[in-house]
Amino acid sequence: MAPEDAADASGVMVTVIQLGQVVGVAVLGSVFLGQVDLPAPAADSGHALLVTLAVNAVAVLLGAGFAARTRRSAG
Repeated sequence: MAPEDAADASGVMVTVIQLGQVVGVAVLGSVFLGQVDLPAPAADSGHALLVTLAVNAVAVLLGAGFAARTRRSAG
């Protein structure tokens, strides 16, 4: 990559990171709200949080697996 393309690459990278954050919050928020009907007792909210955290853990493990695979193939 040429040095004069650094500004464009930086803009694309920041945009992709922000898009990932927005989509992540929207998906996990939808999972949480899909599990509970508000207003809800604490037990229902706790169950919804557990399900949301499980979905988040699966996403983290998938991301770590892809990162490890990419690192091995790049090396």
